[in-house]
Amino acid sequence: MALPANNTPWPPPSNHATKVAEWSAWYSGDPDQLATFYGSQAPVSNRPSQYAGGVVGRVARWWWGVPVAEGEQRTKLHVPLAADICGTSADLLFSESVKLTTESKTLAAMFADLQEQGLDARLHEGAEVAAGLGGVYLRSVWDTEVSPLPWTEVAHPDGAIPEWRGGRLHAVSLWTELPTHVTGTVHRLVERHAPGYIEYRLYAGTGSNLGRVVPLPEHPDAAYLALVVNDEGVQLTGIGRLTVRHVPNMLPDRQDRRSIHGRSDLQGVEPFLDALDEAYSSWWRDIRQAKGRLHVPAQYLDTAGPGTAASVDLDREVYVPVQGVLGTGKDGLLIQAQQFDIRWAEHKETCEAWTTKIIESAGYSTQSLSSGTGGAVTAAEVHSHERRSYMTRGKKVRYWTPELRQHLQTQVELANAHMGAGIKLEDFKVEFSDGVQESAMSLAQTALAMRNAEAASIETRVSLVNPDWDQTAVDAEVGKILAETGQGEPLPVPDDAGL
Repeated sequence: MALPANNTPWPPPSNHATKVAEWSAWYSGDPDQLATFYGSQAPVSNRPSQYAGGVVGRVARWWWGVPVAEGEQRTKLHVPLAADICGTSADLLFSESVKLTTESKTLAAMFADLQEQGLDARLHEGAEVAAGLGGVYLRSVWDTEVSPLPWTEVAHPDGAIPEWRGGRLHAVSLWTELPTHVTGTVHRLVERHAPGYIEYRLYAGTGSNLGRVVPLPEHPDAAYLALVVNDEGVQLTGIGRLTVRHVPNMLPDRQDRRSIHGRSDLQGVEPFLDALDEAYSSWWRDIRQAKGRLHVPAQYLDTAGPGTAASVDLDREVYVPVQGVLGTGKDGLLIQAQQFDIRWAEHKETCEAWTTKIIESAGYSTQSLSSGTGGAVTAAEVHSHERRSYMTRGKKVRYWTPELRQHLQTQVELANAHMGAGIKLEDFKVEFSDGVQESAMSLAQTALAMRNAEAASIETRVSLVNPDWDQTAVDAEVGKILAETGQGEPLPVPDDAGL
């Protein structure tokens, strides 16, 4: 697949792009984006699609697609539960640094440098995007004037056109809408990544049309690329690998089982999210309507002068006395008070039920998104209470592990090709921390029980109590314990033990 031709409608329409746009609206937490996707909320006029049949009418008739009555303002609340779910998914995967272990000291040093430069932060970002939009792309970038090592950028699926071969990513075109440089013109930078090279094109068009190809120096944010491409606008990567990896959030896509893009955590719960917003908005409407109201004669209202409309401040609790006769007869000017009840219990139960349904349908335990009970619990108890969340996490780890390995291997090869790193690519392990650690007291009690049962050696118990120590530090500690207890000759302590 070549780069897009001039005057191509943009972004390219597709069923998957429509789904991503819907997930993006929920993930954003922005009521305006939800209103834009599901139907116009402008009070001036209502769209015909909101009264139509078929798919268009069904989507538009969601609560967020219901037309606002003429002359009224939108008073809808949005609960950002979708964003909370996506954030929780990322926390379960990357709340702690991913562990990269290898026997090679030079490779380990490079991995440490990559993490120091922000690799873990980019992975956490990518995991949240993947949970919300169904997948994410990890792009390897290098520039010797910026960094001595390659680094990771996160590309979103609504800015990518993938090319699959045998169910694997073979090439991908990523695009970026650049800041406005010329009034009325939208510049987009499109880069097609393929094994061995990257092809760049700068287009000048409109909001819905890609427009025509223009020279890279025409926009200041793309001018630097003119220095790294050849006459055909191609940059050779110097390696045989693709410099972009695709990580699906989960598979299969239940709405399109043949799709390999990945499905969002929000797939299937969109109607429940819509209903939750409606329930909270109803609760808020009860609160607004329950404010004390005084029904007063027109003479009591504030006016801006003869011929102008009368008004009253609904939040005013005390009205200034006015001239007139007050009473209950037909000759009196009546003032009546009105106070509605707030159906708080019914609304609270409804909202809690919808919230639980959404969280569990998305694949998580409610405890993962709550503040907790406040009491101390062990790691085993956390896993027991949040079993559903950790099952979902385990599934996602299986998608992330191979793609992250390939991504890191790509960066090692790029460092060798462009930075002269000279690092031999050896085997390494990618391990995900579950983010839950036992307390020191719990570990000590376990070690004591193992000692009393004569079920573990000193080395095993030291490793248990100090899970972050390497073998050198463990051996040094075992030697100290043997020396202090007189159980035998202490082990030799290396000079670099650090203890």
